[in-house]
Amino acid sequence: RAVSGYGVVIGPIATGTNSHRANNAEVYGNTIIWETAPLPGVTPHGIAFSYATGCRAYGNTVIGAYAPFLNRGIDCSFVGNKADKAYGRCCYSKGSTNGLFAQNVLGVIAVDNTTGALSAVVGEDATNTTKCKFVMNVVVVSGPAVNVVNVTPSQDVDFYGNRYVSTRTLNFILGASTYTNLKDWNAVATVEG
Repeated sequence: RAVSGYGVVIGPIATGTNSHRANNAEVYGNTIIWETAPLPGVTPHGIAFSYATGCRAYGNTVIGAYAPFLNRGIDCSFVGNKADKAYGRCCYSKGSTNGLFAQNVLGVIAVDNTTGALSAVVGEDATNTTKCKFVMNVVVVSGPAVNVVNVTPSQDVDFYGNRYVSTRTLNFILGASTYTNLKDWNAVATVEG
């Protein structure tokens, strides 16, 4: 149990001389519980592959995190994990290459207006997310209206067969545009095949 920081981090927090030296790690069977309620500026992370290569996370559960699953690596995957009471970027690609988020179940209680449960953004070192896939994830929203997808401009991301469950309005953000339903989002480009 922790209140902030990282539950598990593989690789250095920042890019530099030690980047991509923590390779081929497997993180599985863990339960990480954060004891904080969603607070402005508090962004605990569950499992992070930070400037690592070929890492896999599977069969993990993260409860109460801002970012349960973060990928800044190359060829890293998060498959078959669960998040509950998440309140930020649940499956979060931040300048990753060939990342995969698949068959994860994400329980979302709220996110702020700048995030998305499935999210791809540019990294701190100005590296764009490239060839990232979000496949067959289930996003269950129990809080207020939420951005379930947020892809900032210039990110190379594919979405396949994800399910979004909520009785609330869900927003899909692609670049500078916001769509309030999956049909309108798909009308712009086939993002969910």
